Amino acid sequence: MAPLGISSTASTNSLMSMSMSTNQFGQLLGDASIVEPQYDVVAGHWPQAYNEVVLVLSGHGRSSDYLLYLLGLKDYSQLEAMIRQFANEEEVVVPEGETEVTYEQIMGVKLRVVNPADFYRYDSEYKVWVDKSDDDAFMAQLVEKGEELVIAGIVRPNPDAKVTALSSGLYYSPDLITHLVEYAEGTTIVKDQLADPKIDVFNGRPFDEQEDAGDDFAMDSLFTIDNEALEKAFTFDTSKLSMDMGSLANMDLSSALPPMDNMDFGNFDLSGMDMSDMDFSGLDLSKLDLSSVDLSKIDMSDLDLSGIQVNPEDLSDAVTVNPQAVTEMSAALADGFFQKMTDPEFQKAYLEAYPDGAGNYSLMMQYYMTTPEAQAIAAQYMPQVIDTSKLGETISQVLVPQITQAVATQLAPKLAEAISTQMVPVLTQAIATQVSQQMSKMISEQLVPQIQQQVQSAMTTYMKQVADVLAQQTQAAVEDAMSGMMDSMGDAFSVDEDAFADAFQFNMNQEELTELFMSMMRVEEASYDNNLGKLGYADFAKPSAIDIYPKDFESKEKVIEILDGYNQQMADAGEEDKEITYTDLVGTLMSSVTTIVNMISYVLIAFVAISLVVSSIMIGVITYISVLERKKEIGILRSIGASKGDVSRVFNAETVIEGLVAGLLGVGVTALVCIPANAIVYAVNGVPNVAQLPWQAAVVLVLISVFLTTVAGLMPASSASRKDPVEALRSE
Repeated sequence: MAPLGISSTASTNSLMSMSMSTNQFGQLLGDASIVEPQYDVVAGHWPQAYNEVVLVLSGHGRSSDYLLYLLGLKDYSQLEAMIRQFANEEEVVVPEGETEVTYEQIMGVKLRVVNPADFYRYDSEYKVWVDKSDDDAFMAQLVEKGEELVIAGIVRPNPDAKVTALSSGLYYSPDLITHLVEYAEGTTIVKDQLADPKIDVFNGRPFDEQEDAGDDFAMDSLFTIDNEALEKAFTFDTSKLSMDMGSLANMDLSSALPPMDNMDFGNFDLSGMDMSDMDFSGLDLSKLDLSSVDLSKIDMSDLDLSGIQVNPEDLSDAVTVNPQAVTEMSAALADGFFQKMTDPEFQKAYLEAYPDGAGNYSLMMQYYMTTPEAQAIAAQYMPQVIDTSKLGETISQVLVPQITQAVATQLAPKLAEAISTQMVPVLTQAIATQVSQQMSKMISEQLVPQIQQQVQSAMTTYMKQVADVLAQQTQAAVEDAMSGMMDSMGDAFSVDEDAFADAFQFNMNQEELTELFMSMMRVEEASYDNNLGKLGYADFAKPSAIDIYPKDFESKEKVIEILDGYNQQMADAGEEDKEITYTDLVGTLMSSVTTIVNMISYVLIAFVAISLVVSSIMIGVITYISVLERKKEIGILRSIGASKGDVSRVFNAETVIEGLVAGLLGVGVTALVCIPANAIVYAVNGVPNVAQLPWQAAVVLVLISVFLTTVAGLMPASSASRKDPVEALRSE
């Protein structure tokens, strides 16, 4: 019914709203005898069935152009063009000429009515009722199956009618509303709503929980994720891993190696030697000076660690992708994507980047992946997606043995050479200075092996220290190399935005998705009564409003008295919720008119009051002038015995007679003027006896006139009574 502009509010509810509205449909009164005498039937008849409507013309037998456009009797594209020009603030070009339409053409137009409950279709997957009113194909099919309305008659106001109840437009009988309500009552969606008044039938949630409307809706049900395609979207290229081994090749071992002079050779055990014939008690090697032995001069520049190799497969096995984390990241990205879909700024930026991308959700997903919001979500989940916990262990197992082997292989000959060339001569020289030349053979046979054994023991200890130093240096170098490799991890790990977007398959097309979002994003307040009203259903036993049409003002006041009495009873009983709220449209209108009339009356009364004061002053002035002109008469009256009171009464009597004559003359003229005034108003507007002068008002006006003139003449009369008779007789 909404597309036709049909509503259940009678046209007489608000004459002003009917005249200002583009709604061309209205409901007839239930009692046709109130309206039918006001109109003449020029074609057809008044509605006799629920599917019949009547066209009401204006007093001049015309209809609005807007109604002709709606009925298809004028080119509707012209109306659309004018609306578009008006919206664009352009000059509106109105088609010239008038369109003449016959009664037969109007009555030949067929209308169709669609119940609002038919706009909705139930989506069992998402458990919501989807509004299909924006689906042109669906609505065209629905209108095609709608009930047919016929224009049964055409009427125009009766020239003799004083007041008409209907404005120009199409009117249907109350039976149509009853029929549509009964039809709506039989639809599934209305039955579901009536069955459970606490649950919103449109989304399945309680009415009191509508603020959390979007919390329990599973956004991931709108799309399907292809896990295989999603895995292909994430790639790890080991060739892009950058591991700088220069820190290993440039290790400075000369300053890190422990000094040789810390080795202790003072514990030589020569007891095994047969020195019975020799006295070696004076041999002392504890003060052997090895400070001249300098291992820092070992040449480390040609230390070659370039042969150390890292197998990419070993690193690939150490770096794994967590499928569960990928799924969580995908869900988070999808949720952010759907939130962005309803963001006007995102839509605007997307269309600027891809002007032809409207409705292409895959392309929109690719664009979304480039936004800072998507990058932030990816960065948040990246530590969970890539598992590098085994990477350090793998590097220690792969690199450290190679580095140790390489250093030991290349450094051992140089250490042996350094010991042979520097340490042995020092020891030999030290012993030679303490033992005579005669012990050469014994030294060669017995002492040299002892020295070699002691040197070997000392060298073992020293090499252990060297190994510890090498381990520390190597660990630092490996950590430095690992830091560089982790920096390049971002380049090695990449996401194919196109493949990622292709991994999401939407479960509905653009129109279905739009309908779903529109059904979920309702702007009106959700309530049981609002839902039923939206679906075209009403319970006639529980009306929300009742229109009362009194036949006259006395009846209207009686109705208001009854309503006020009922409300007072409810208030006294403490049941304020049962009080009736009513609007007296005629009373409100008349109150406004009465207020305006009273304001005008007050202004006129002010002017009349001013005129009365001025006239009273003028009467007093005239009476005073009369006193001055009649001094001799006053002197004669006093000379023949008239008292001061007699003179005063003469002038007071004159003023009373003047006021009486003026009042009677004014009332008489007013009564005579009312006769032609009433005749003219009745001839023009048909309203009799507009101007009336009640006799009570006439008497009061005459008395007021006499009173004012009497008061105005008191002072001049008193002045006349005080005149000196002698002076009065001499005045001429």
